[in-house]
Amino acid sequence: MLINPANIQITRLDEHLAHVDTVGHWITTQWPEESLREVCDMLLDDSNCPPTLIAMAEDQPVAVLAYKRHPSTESDTDELWINVLYVTPDWRKRGIGSQLVREGTSFAATHGPKPLFVFTDIPQFYERLGWQRHRFNKAKQMHVLKHSFHRSTIGNT
Repeated sequence: MLINPANIQITRLDEHLAHVDTVGHWITTQWPEESLREVCDMLLDDSNCPPTLIAMAEDQPVAVLAYKRHPSTESDTDELWINVLYVTPDWRKRGIGSQLVREGTSFAATHGPKPLFVFTDIPQFYERLGWQRHRFNKAKQMHVLKHSFHRSTIGNT
């Protein structure tokens, strides 16, 4: 069944608790460093972060974006990072990842004017959405990109 990306609903995962294990399984399959329980706990822990977002198509999750705070390498504060962006294979190349990042960036802006970061091997994807390359991790061949919030962005979510 084909569904128009305009019919995709971006919503909070904590409003769809029945899908937490499904989303957690996607993540542990793609990145098996943590257990399913650890991942599910991270997805629901928004005490210092914006809530985890999911893209829904006809009451089924098809993508997720989650955040995490990490210690800054440049100051003694924590930085907000996109920790996970995952779109299920059948739903890729339809603009859902871009839609989630745009919505997620707006959510992050409500948590203050500090920049949002991502660690990725697909920097061009984020650059198309207005992100800037910040640094390169040569050992892991991964890029750190940064999204700075402008005053006009904050509060206009």
